[in-house]
Amino acid sequence: MIGGYSPEAHDKPLHGYQTRVANWVLDRIFVNQKNKIRGAGVFLDPGLGKTRTTLSILDFLFQLGAIRKALIVGPLRPVYSVWPVELKRWGFPQTYQILHGKTPSNLKADAQIELMNFDSLHKLTHIEDRWDVIVLDESTQIKNWGTNRTKNVKKLAKSIPGRILLTGTPASNSLVDLFPQLYVIDGGEALGKTVGGFRRTFCRPSGQQQWNKWIVRKDDQERLQAAIKDKVIRLQAEDYLDMPDLIKNDVWIDLDVKHLAQYRKLKRELFAQLETGDISIASAAAAYGKCRQFANGHVYDNEKAVHIAHKEKIRALMEVHEELAGKPLLVFYHFKHDLAQIQKGIGSEKPFRNSPVIQGGMKPEEVENILAKWNDGKYHAILCQWQAASHGLNMQGACNDVACFGVVDSLETYEQAYRRVYRQGVTGGQVRVHRLLCRQTVDEIMLERLNGRHQTNTEFLGALKKHAKT
Repeated sequence: MIGGYSPEAHDKPLHGYQTRVANWVLDRIFVNQKNKIRGAGVFLDPGLGKTRTTLSILDFLFQLGAIRKALIVGPLRPVYSVWPVELKRWGFPQTYQILHGKTPSNLKADAQIELMNFDSLHKLTHIEDRWDVIVLDESTQIKNWGTNRTKNVKKLAKSIPGRILLTGTPASNSLVDLFPQLYVIDGGEALGKTVGGFRRTFCRPSGQQQWNKWIVRKDDQERLQAAIKDKVIRLQAEDYLDMPDLIKNDVWIDLDVKHLAQYRKLKRELFAQLETGDISIASAAAAYGKCRQFANGHVYDNEKAVHIAHKEKIRALMEVHEELAGKPLLVFYHFKHDLAQIQKGIGSEKPFRNSPVIQGGMKPEEVENILAKWNDGKYHAILCQWQAASHGLNMQGACNDVACFGVVDSLETYEQAYRRVYRQGVTGGQVRVHRLLCRQTVDEIMLERLNGRHQTNTEFLGALKKHAKT
């Protein structure tokens, strides 16, 4: 399968694994039509070409006359900046329109591919029999059963027989995340038609007062995976691409006695709140946030004023930058005051003062302009908010080094972020992830979670309680 009609598409046809994925999906949603609902989960690592592969599948179905219209649903940035770009790049002939910002009364009738973001789906839920296929890009957006996003997808999909779900991290937090996604794929055939039935069959309570208070029993994990194996395809980049080595360089920072004493005072506040048994209450979440802030160097007080705690982490970041000797560096940060201190630097040393910033709320064209210059080698560094890097950013063109100004406690967010660089197209023998971490702080607990420990919220809270006691 070529995967498009442009000269570039003919020069770079689909990889063998992409053709295998396309044929597998076509078997499920086109060849095998014994079921009313025909769905497929395409769980491919970032960088394996989910977008082009999916467009090739849709193109095949359009050319056969098997479908009239397709709806692609995704986060806002990919809706504007990924899917339209890929359609044009590979020369696919289908017409398209972006539905975000439109009302049902002014939709074009002739566009073959229509694109909509998850948070605006409520505008479409009353429309029936318009689309033959729905594609959910980053399907973990519906991993929580009770959210409006998931409810809107379920309503909309009732009249759409063909369903394709795309994600690289289908269950980064818990196997429980799979249930809503599999329900959309097969209407409940594999894991049950009701959330209660799913819980009774596969889960046990974890003690939390949220959707993820349920976790899959260890004895039933293999049974769950067996139940879904013919409905999803899972590929990892390292198995199918000639990827460079991924080096995780943990830069440990030791705080002095004075700063450790100040941190322990915050820990006592955290422990007092954790003993209430509910991290979700505002006071406990605020105490946890303050511990994270302190580890990064600044703390908000109750009036939202920022106080300097220490400059050790910013000093470590500047040392990493200096060691790279001008090589491009992508820096991930979490809090607004993290960004401020990175830009401020120390004294007269301000290496990131003029570096562009990618953060939430930016217009897609602003981000694309930054990325174009970045991949052309015009910036020595980019500062990027963790959540803003989750979807649709191709940053591998000019960079092999990523710095984490503190880590996050979500494996999905973490993996999606560094895989903006560690993906198909990156050059060089290594991609290096420099994780800046303060010893004897919550940085240690968050790193343990990213390394596979404390996978449930109960385990994570237990680790936080133990940390707060010491």
